[in-house]
Amino acid sequence: MFFYSIVCFLIFKISYQLDNDHLYQQELLLRKLLNNFHLSNPINNFDIDKHLKYKFQEVYKHENLDNDKEEELFSEIKIVGRTVSDYILEFENSNLLRNFKIIESFLYFKYAAHGDEDSSNVGGRIKVFNIEKPYTIGEMLGESIIKLDDYENQESFSKINLKEETISEIFMNRRNNLLMMFIPKVFNQFFNMTIKSGELIMKVVKKKRSVKRSTEVVTSSCDGDHSKDSCCMKTFEIDFELMNWDFIISPRTLKANYCYGECKGVFKRSTISNALSKLQDSTDFKYKSCCHPIEYRPINVTIFINKSIVETKVLNDLLIKKCSCY
Repeated sequence: MFFYSIVCFLIFKISYQLDNDHLYQQELLLRKLLNNFHLSNPINNFDIDKHLKYKFQEVYKHENLDNDKEEELFSEIKIVGRTVSDYILEFENSNLLRNFKIIESFLYFKYAAHGDEDSSNVGGRIKVFNIEKPYTIGEMLGESIIKLDDYENQESFSKINLKEETISEIFMNRRNNLLMMFIPKVFNQFFNMTIKSGELIMKVVKKKRSVKRSTEVVTSSCDGDHSKDSCCMKTFEIDFELMNWDFIISPRTLKANYCYGECKGVFKRSTISNALSKLQDSTDFKYKSCCHPIEYRPINVTIFINKSIVETKVLNDLLIKKCSCY
């Protein structure tokens, strides 16, 4: 009976310790999430219609991807064009764009159409070409159909899907800016067109960097009795619905990891760890190896800032993917 009581006490103690670990890690993750949105506390002071909330949750549905799944999270880059002439826009190139792979690209532009007094029901097509220096027309980048019932002195907006291969080649392999020429072709009437402004929108993903060889011990999930002496990952789950964090639109549940272990049973270490170990052997310098994150998985998180403003961010420091001994 006494032995049974001791076993029960130990099981309760271990379970209590695990629960405390999970709660502590959950608190750290939630604090980091709030900090990413520059919030000191959860937003709980507004009432949002349930139907509207569910609608937003469907629109901004983000997957909390598994550890082994290779994910690609998209970002958008917008470049505001400079009007060079009535038919030409210039978009500035930047070295930063070479860090991304362009998946899709669009051109949103505003134009003014001026026609004859008797003209009406004008239909036509606007084609956009790349201009290569010295001002020679290059490849067609895209086109858009226009239809204006009463277009005299009217300003209109249009969107053109662009060839991402050509846009990528220009921004990634060249150093000069992108010059676009607009050429209108009207089906049934003559009119003049002036380009007022334009924005180039690119959907991009970050390029994967080449992986360097490493002697770090990369861990998997904790399993077995000796996990405390090694370096592994433990998993916990956060349900924002149960927490009444209604300002979180997506994801509604979050599966996360944290690093666990003291690295006592780990003999293969990183270069830094080996250097510290040699320093410890030759001097009185003391250090303690620890299990720490070395890689994170990005995730999109969407929240209500207030009743009418929704914000989405890619958080790169929230979900741990790999741990290692230092």
